[in-house]
Amino acid sequence: MIRPKLSISLGLLSVFAAGALLVAGMLLAVGVGAQEPGLELNAQEELGKHIYTHGENPSGREITASLGEGAEVAAALLPCASCHGEDGRGRPEGGVNPSDVTWKALTRPYNTRHPSGREHPPYNESTLKIALTLGRDPGGNDLHVAMPRYRLNVDEANALVAYLKRLGTESQPGVDDEELRLGVLLPPEGHYGDLGNAVRNLVSARLQQTNDQGGVYHRQLKVFYLRPPVDAVERRKAVADFLKENDIFALAASFLVGADAELAALANEERVPVVGPFTARPQVDFPLNRHVFYVLAGYEIQVRALVTRAAAQTPEPSRVLVLYASGSDLEKVAEAVVDQGRQNDVESGTETAWSGVLSLHFPPGAFRSISDELIAGFNDNDVIVFLGSEGDAKMLYAQASDLGWRPKVLLLQALSGKAPLNVGRDLAERTSIAFPSLPNDYNPRSLAAYDELTVSDPLAKRYAVVQLGALAALELLIEGLQRAGRDLNTEVFIKSLEELYNWESGLAPPLTYGPNQRIGAAGAYIVSPDMGRRRYPEEGAWIVPR
Repeated sequence: MIRPKLSISLGLLSVFAAGALLVAGMLLAVGVGAQEPGLELNAQEELGKHIYTHGENPSGREITASLGEGAEVAAALLPCASCHGEDGRGRPEGGVNPSDVTWKALTRPYNTRHPSGREHPPYNESTLKIALTLGRDPGGNDLHVAMPRYRLNVDEANALVAYLKRLGTESQPGVDDEELRLGVLLPPEGHYGDLGNAVRNLVSARLQQTNDQGGVYHRQLKVFYLRPPVDAVERRKAVADFLKENDIFALAASFLVGADAELAALANEERVPVVGPFTARPQVDFPLNRHVFYVLAGYEIQVRALVTRAAAQTPEPSRVLVLYASGSDLEKVAEAVVDQGRQNDVESGTETAWSGVLSLHFPPGAFRSISDELIAGFNDNDVIVFLGSEGDAKMLYAQASDLGWRPKVLLLQALSGKAPLNVGRDLAERTSIAFPSLPNDYNPRSLAAYDELTVSDPLAKRYAVVQLGALAALELLIEGLQRAGRDLNTEVFIKSLEELYNWESGLAPPLTYGPNQRIGAAGAYIVSPDMGRRRYPEEGAWIVPR
């Protein structure tokens, strides 16, 4: 098979793009055993699980919490699972080592002595509730200052204790001794049919290959596909039903575009890991969604990388202007330009035009001209960050050329396409473009593996880059499953991905994750057009914005 020419579709790459200590002292209850593993939760235990994982009562009654003598906040900001994990075994973070709060650990029939010297006898149900609400262990000692004191009513306290007896014993959705159930969300109904089929072909081929080799720890990987509705609200409901009906363990290589926030929030609520989704809007705000692992940076990180690089090369521009298409998600990207400009000036200890970025919008797909007032006083030391379509970018270049104006132009290639390749050399050489990934990230071995998987796929040549993005997601998924081991559950899987550091997929820049990092390649390549060959270079400066 002749390998597809990848450089023509690089724009598609960009779419692939302190918690609570429940019981910081060793909580223990005497004389009441935990339920047997694998049994379904009853209504009381389900309520306790919701409180444990979300810090909320689904009835709508607000639960509050306080740290020490501090002010009360919504318990949803300090859910137990954020530190102790879904399995209750705790995950160290910020210098704090949360306790193992599984019932087996809590019911050890001997006194517990902590490194601090604090010692206490076992817990029972009553003393456990005291620990949860008042922050005292059975010995009368105050619990660690990081342990929130929850304001629970009687039913909530009983439910939470009931769930703690089951914590770590539940059957894991989507996993049994012989099978692991995965899901893939294809583009919505009626949109990008062949592209969705190309992703489906690639996923099916790669997982079948794994199954033919014995699966992962002798589990066969079974995959289910969904083409949801277009509307974001309807799509969320359809995906929620899909997850439950098919008992899905994790989603991979799934399209979130158009309902990014809704579907990411759903994954977090349902505790379903999402690996390598196709999206231009990875979540970068804290608190992070710990169930979604992105491969490549979205528009915000890419534009921050552009500004970081430009500020180093043009530290004192005359003016910095952001032009962005209105009525879209690009307003937040424009805000990132302004924020990064100020941040760069703060770090450099100087005040330049980067601290006073001027931000203006225009109708999407209808950029026509720059006003005379805006042009007045601009010179060749100006910087324009342009966030618009390829057609709009062409209009910008035409306007600048007509005026004899040669500003430094910063673009996201996913938006501007090939516009910079069709302008005069003087403007092209003053253009910097951000890519989340470049062809040099593909190693020969990975490309050969891709060729083998797609040798009989008629869609491979047309959708090679998208299929390679899906393959990167699958390699990340399989790596996480292998590292998680035979005793697989959601928490163990998440931790296995969080431990990846500069991991080479052969299909993307090196990937690094952690408790506070969910974008594996959190930077962008900054390049200028190769006007000698009228193409983009295959390598560039890798910039990770701070």
